[in-house]
Amino acid sequence: MKKVFSILLIIAMLLNFCSCQQGGLKDQNNSNASVGNQNGGTISAGNQNGASTSIGNLPVVTKNLSVSELNTQVKGTKKRSREKASGTRMLINNENPMFLFRSAQGYSSTNSYFDTYYSLPDDIKAFSAICVDVGINAPINQLLRTYENILTRADKENIPVFLMTEVWDSSETREGFTQEQLANLLKKHPSLMGFVHVEFSCNAWTKELTNRIKTTIKACKQYDALFIWQDMEYPYDKHNNTFNRAFEDSELYKLMTDYSHNIVIQDKHNGDGRHFSVQSSAMGAWLAGACGNWGGNIEGWIWQEVVPYDYEKNIINALKYREFQRYPSSLAGIDLFCDAIGGATVFSTEGLSMFYITRNGVAYSEVFWSVVYPIFQRILNGAVPDKKEVVKNIKVAYQFTSPEDRYMQDIESDIFIDTYGMTLSWFNLRQTDMKSKKWLPITGRYYIIPLLPKHANASKILPNADILNANNYQQLVGSPSKKKKYFNDRYPETYTGDATLYSINGLTYIFNNCEYKQNIETANYSLKTSKLNLSTSLDMHTYMILEEKQDGVNIDLVNLRLDTYDVTEDTESSSQFESALIKGGKMDRKEDRRTTTIALKGLSKMPDVKVAGNNNATAKVEFNPNTKTATITIISNGAVKINVKK
Repeated sequence: MKKVFSILLIIAMLLNFCSCQQGGLKDQNNSNASVGNQNGGTISAGNQNGASTSIGNLPVVTKNLSVSELNTQVKGTKKRSREKASGTRMLINNENPMFLFRSAQGYSSTNSYFDTYYSLPDDIKAFSAICVDVGINAPINQLLRTYENILTRADKENIPVFLMTEVWDSSETREGFTQEQLANLLKKHPSLMGFVHVEFSCNAWTKELTNRIKTTIKACKQYDALFIWQDMEYPYDKHNNTFNRAFEDSELYKLMTDYSHNIVIQDKHNGDGRHFSVQSSAMGAWLAGACGNWGGNIEGWIWQEVVPYDYEKNIINALKYREFQRYPSSLAGIDLFCDAIGGATVFSTEGLSMFYITRNGVAYSEVFWSVVYPIFQRILNGAVPDKKEVVKNIKVAYQFTSPEDRYMQDIESDIFIDTYGMTLSWFNLRQTDMKSKKWLPITGRYYIIPLLPKHANASKILPNADILNANNYQQLVGSPSKKKKYFNDRYPETYTGDATLYSINGLTYIFNNCEYKQNIETANYSLKTSKLNLSTSLDMHTYMILEEKQDGVNIDLVNLRLDTYDVTEDTESSSQFESALIKGGKMDRKEDRRTTTIALKGLSKMPDVKVAGNNNATAKVEFNPNTKTATITIISNGAVKINVKK
């Protein structure tokens, strides 16, 4: 009888197992989900019991999660005002960042600048300003008349304005402004916060460029205004080491250090040139006191200028049109926080398909709502570390003895090769083309290595860091194999995997660092607050921002890519694309939906997992009691919020 009962029991178990397997497959293929709710609200979601499969004597339970609507277009309600300080028209620091916006439609009518400012969400508006870049190479008298008209209105409406007065070729096309002309604008117009110079690296450095910077800074000093310098680096014809090439002029360097509280240097994410060196030079200038703030200009032009050269067979096709990038939107978010984690406080954007002027005013696309705006909110609410925290994270720095330092040349400075910039094989493959094609750090282990100006007192600035220079570099760092050991000895391993991870100021950032190469990357990291171990698998153009809680973790997951396929194939116009984008379209191409997995180990039971997502995201969770691991699987293209409670 016992034998018969045992046989019947086994048959029943087998039938139940087959039924569960079918249920699990059904759950996995269930893609029913709602679209679109974000910003400040409680995330709600329901769980549906799915299948259980046996491993050992404990069942593995799968739940198909109901993804609640994520309305990304909800403006934040947490508002505060920018603090004020003597000696400056606009106080900027890590608690008072600055977001600089051009016209929503780019080079348009002067009214579009004001329309753009008024359309900004109120929580970031108090920390924003508009940058006027109209007609920069026009004759001086014509420019002054234009500026007068814009600033007169800005004065009446109390809108902060920066004037872009010099660009890459203005020194070749017109005379420069006099100190008196710039000072008179500042004297007459309280709305004028300062002046912006852009892209001097496009041509060889000249004395005229140095003089124009000096003139502008001297005018700013008369009326406590700000001077902003946005630039990149090109490796050819000695266009590299742009900032440190300018610092060779001791008068200019002293002028900047004496007035540093009102000087901003921005890392311009542009072009065929170098990316890690310019970021590190901007950060190094800030550490040295040559500027009071540094930041990033995040732009889509980098994609068009970098991608088309098909060294790899699996490169995504780049756009044919410069004005219409196929820049994956989520990369803008990665670019933003890769500067913010290093103390950057000034941010501007360019060419991101972020917003447009329409008949009904300024319309924002999902690029703004899902990517840029949430990170601006985090920056405003304490994500940026202060200088003391930044210094604590730096173990190695390099100080220039000359902009011609042999280790600072080529398509990227030697110090970044085989650390976090690129591998030596990558460097050798692309060196003849003089184009780096690598701008996302391949690891977060070494934080950011600053490049310090030669006039700086390096040991005072970074008393606990090794200071490398042209004289000791070969001895201390040497060959690639020796370099790895040198840096590993100074930077302990904080995570494992080939994805990039930073953890600073209460947030952890994890991202796939492949700009345009199809590749899955992983990261394994121990969460300190919840005592859980996190493992994640990320597809290209995917990032996560984690906020640890005592009883779990909150995760923002973003992998937004826009469907520009028809534009690149000439079957759709730019205006058609823009119209669809601002109506919420251009994000539903099947090929752009990718899978992200997040495994949390150290759980005693199935956690409570709530998911909110836009653009038809789907989610499921599997709990394995044998390994005490919950694995969350998300399929999405856009923004997803995940809340996990133990």
